[in-house]
Amino acid sequence: MKSIQIAGYRLVGSKFTLAVSLMMGAWFGATTGCFAQPEAVQLHSKWDQELLSIELGRVNINPNGGALIAPEMMFAWKEMTTKYLLRANIYLDAAAESERGGFVFDKEKATGKDVFDAFLAAYPTYTYTCDPVTSVIWFHPKSVRYNDILSEKVLIGRPALQVPMYSGVLEPVLGLLYPSSTAVIGSYWGRGLEAGPRRENPFASWNIPVDLPSGIYCARDIINFCCVSSPNLAFTVEAVGRLWLQPVQLTYANPFVPVRIPAIRFWETEISDTTNTPPSRGALATFMGDASPRKRWAAREYHKAAMGLGEGAASPDLKTDVWELLGFKCAGLVGHGESAFFIKEPKFSGTNRAITMRNLARVDPGLALVTSMELAREQQDPSTMDMVAGHKFTEAEIAVIKPDVYRIARESKLVRDKLIQMKFEAPELSPAGLHELENTNLFILAPPDNNKLN
Repeated sequence: MKSIQIAGYRLVGSKFTLAVSLMMGAWFGATTGCFAQPEAVQLHSKWDQELLSIELGRVNINPNGGALIAPEMMFAWKEMTTKYLLRANIYLDAAAESERGGFVFDKEKATGKDVFDAFLAAYPTYTYTCDPVTSVIWFHPKSVRYNDILSEKVLIGRPALQVPMYSGVLEPVLGLLYPSSTAVIGSYWGRGLEAGPRRENPFASWNIPVDLPSGIYCARDIINFCCVSSPNLAFTVEAVGRLWLQPVQLTYANPFVPVRIPAIRFWETEISDTTNTPPSRGALATFMGDASPRKRWAAREYHKAAMGLGEGAASPDLKTDVWELLGFKCAGLVGHGESAFFIKEPKFSGTNRAITMRNLARVDPGLALVTSMELAREQQDPSTMDMVAGHKFTEAEIAVIKPDVYRIARESKLVRDKLIQMKFEAPELSPAGLHELENTNLFILAPPDNNKLN
């Protein structure tokens, strides 16, 4: 087991940060032969920023049970965040085990701030902080400064897109930063990792794709970047003997309640106004196939947040229909892309597969490439990808598909190797550019310094 030491502060805007970032960028460029323009990484979440002001309507929170297994406030936090999608991370120390506040909230009209303030009234030793960069909210003891939570720093030499969260971000960061006491991805109070459906590797279900910026960041910042990648995700951090970090899924599978209002606000913030009502099935299908990767991501995240209440609609348009299938697979099979999904669809079974792929390649070569990559890893046969081998992808075509291409290529060595063999000329799809996706050493320990910002 690896060890943990919690100390240090984040560097922001120092000459040291700039110099090292440039140095590491040059180093990565030399090693890959493809030092392209810096990627635009979304760091700020407007939805998180507006979470406190969202009007929730009727709110009823009355957690019960389990206090002998975990701190009472943990169950109150869990009901508050999952039932109403009020995303906030929580940091607990040993003193939290004895916190007894009996948090109960029942109000006809309430905002997110009303609920959070009532939570703090029940547990007065706690406060919350809104991160100044991402706007992700953290509950933490008043006795622990926000800047002191997980404050050890790493350097990210180059921006990295669509990195698997569990295996590519959390594991390497914890293993690198904390060499003096054990770090665990799980829970001190024995609930175990919440991994969703039982599969061979439950940890893979937390391989949500995360975009990382270059620069020097503390572990808390990295966790916030993970949160920005999904409104359905929160973390508990428990400093009790060891450091225990647990991701928590904020989905709420209750078919008898309407779509949670923050999920609707997320759609409105990222996609379009719906006049305070859930988007239609047709709108969901349309935006799952939007040319903007950002809007496709938002539609997929809304689908997860709404569970069965946010299904799309079958479309007679082939492109819309296939993009929607891609969205459903991306949202529902995180970390398990080799599982059969496309090959179960009638249009991709038997002789229909070749017909569908030819039609896709004719109307949208980029979508055909992404679809062929999914088929390749499901069948463990990359030959389907040859259908688009001769296409010369334009910059505009790549901009539409790049996140999906990188996500699948990071997840599947078989697909990645095939892409490299195809020798596309575009820098983003070139062998040199794709080899960078094999890199699992995205983080290095930031050198110690005296420029600590409080």
